[in-house]
Amino acid sequence: MDESEILKIEQREAWRDVLERAADLIERRGLNKGGYSGDDGSLCVFGAINMAVSGKPNAASYTPHPAAVVVQQSLWSEPLERCSITRYNDHPETTGAMVVTKLREVARS
Repeated sequence: MDESEILKIEQREAWRDVLERAADLIERRGLNKGGYSGDDGSLCVFGAINMAVSGKPNAASYTPHPAAVVVQQSLWSEPLERCSITRYNDHPETTGAMVVTKLREVARS
């Protein structure tokens, strides 16, 4: 295995860890809708991914983290969830438990 293959494996594992940490954060703090974070500390999907990466719920840049890209691809693969992460997160029927399950499912795929 050459150095570039090792780097690819490390990068793949890094986004998986980010999703697991994001799931843990939403599980502990709750799911926020309509913004990165709520006054009660709850987090949306992007807020939780940002928090897992940087310790802050607000995005440091407009470039999505690779973990968010993978989640988006996963949402497009399921007929009932063909929407953006934001629309999925903010949908009235989406629960924190559903988001936590989705993030862990994608992290383990």
